[in-house]
Amino acid sequence: MMYMNFLRYLFVVFCLAVTANVDATTIQIFLDDEEDLAILTQKAKPENIAGATNKILFEQLNLSNIEFLGASYKRTLRSMLKQDKSAICTLNKVKTTYREKNFLFSLPVNFYISRRLYKHADSPPLSKEVLNKEGSVVSLMHLFNIYRNKLIVIADDLSYGPFLDKQLAQLDSTNKAVRGGSNHYETVHRMFELKRVDFLLSYPVEVMRYAKSNQDKYESYLIADSPRFILGHVMCNKTQVSRQLLERINQILLSNYDTKAFLQAHVNYLPAQEHQFIQDVIARYIVQLGLD
Repeated sequence: MMYMNFLRYLFVVFCLAVTANVDATTIQIFLDDEEDLAILTQKAKPENIAGATNKILFEQLNLSNIEFLGASYKRTLRSMLKQDKSAICTLNKVKTTYREKNFLFSLPVNFYISRRLYKHADSPPLSKEVLNKEGSVVSLMHLFNIYRNKLIVIADDLSYGPFLDKQLAQLDSTNKAVRGGSNHYETVHRMFELKRVDFLLSYPVEVMRYAKSNQDKYESYLIADSPRFILGHVMCNKTQVSRQLLERINQILLSNYDTKAFLQAHVNYLPAQEHQFIQDVIARYIVQLGLD
């Protein structure tokens, strides 16, 4: 009996020690967007869904040992794959097969209306040959089979979600203007705005963020059969501290999904006509988790 009690004692001590790791060990959060970094270091106010939802999360997480760092996605991956003890994470990441195999994910932090294909409004309308009956682009491959000399700008090492990643991979390199480095959203939008490329794949929320008063200069199209929404997560390396951190994050998210603040963090940065749609998406997710 004494031996069993001693084992229970050791187990409790071990659990307390492990749990303490998340408070005692420095946690590095790598960000590839300077504006996201400024928001989380209290130097700027949110201007998009990611900034607003992450601000809610980390204010409630309230850990003093978190270090926010600016870094390209390539540098982030190298650090995450190399470090096997401390927690290294990055934000707003879409799940892919490769990422799920190599990293850990939180529950969704942000819900996005999926990317759309944008063109310049003053360019000729898209041929009916590339559109289906609903007016959506049949596929990116079909689009560039017709517009062989056109360019689409994409960010290097950025996942557009499994569906669009697969379509982009099928395109000829001569049709893709690939841009790397940090601040990828701003970089690709600037190229598109300056008309150095013909097409852009972007979230409506990011077009609102960067185009502002110039939104009427663009026309958007859905890609046929593409997901209507996409989820952004905290992605971390596979360490014990990372697992503990993600457990805390998930607890906070579960308590936030049905709050007004969480909903406002989305609708504040979307066109009015999209408010009900994103509200329904979040509501369905709550039902799926059994939180309603």
